[in-house]
Amino acid sequence: MARRQTVTWWKALGFNRKSDIEKKIRSIVNTVPLHTPLNDDNTLFLINVLRHHHQFDQKMGGEINMKQLEIRINQDDGYAPTRGIWIVKKDNTSVGISWPTALEPGGGSSKKKDVCQAARYEISDQILDFRVQPSFLCELCNESITAGIDVVHVDHIKPFDELFKLFMKTLSITYDDIDTENRLFIDRKLASQWSYFHKEQATLRIVHKTCNLKRSKKDESSSSSLSQ
Repeated sequence: MARRQTVTWWKALGFNRKSDIEKKIRSIVNTVPLHTPLNDDNTLFLINVLRHHHQFDQKMGGEINMKQLEIRINQDDGYAPTRGIWIVKKDNTSVGISWPTALEPGGGSSKKKDVCQAARYEISDQILDFRVQPSFLCELCNESITAGIDVVHVDHIKPFDELFKLFMKTLSITYDDIDTENRLFIDRKLASQWSYFHKEQATLRIVHKTCNLKRSKKDESSSSSLSQ
């Protein structure tokens, strides 16, 4: 098996570790006002990051065509809205660009990541429908939660990745057998099958965003420890 490419280009920007540059990017994305042109220093820094994105040239359409960078809200497939970087062009069209993708080896997503993203998008209508619920308790902290007021996540009790692997197993297919385009399955019959499977098999719950993120970090830590 080929080793995963080691990427350290951020050292040229003065960051020794990936976590250091991630912290810097988040400090910009999470604190600057929405829909406001970024200042020159932040714009230059983020451009130097985003140029490593595999679709940078396509999304930018040439740096001469860029008007400004802005932070906007991404509606993330019905799960939880997130802040992201958007390129605003001189003709006032705009396009989002993922900074985490720019930090990946080769500046691109893996086949598995692209398929999983499409799988989430295909069932985003179910997630949106589930989010609209009255007040109840967060199952992770057992404290009251009100959808639409509190910042919430829709969580799969059986992890999403496990559910999707089970779906592929029932059809005897792998990630390599699934082609995607624009965050959708190209095979629309497969998309319908997955949507039905998810509706029948998934058990969802609404939890506080902070509780879910803490749980995710613990799961990652446990998984890392077990794999060593």
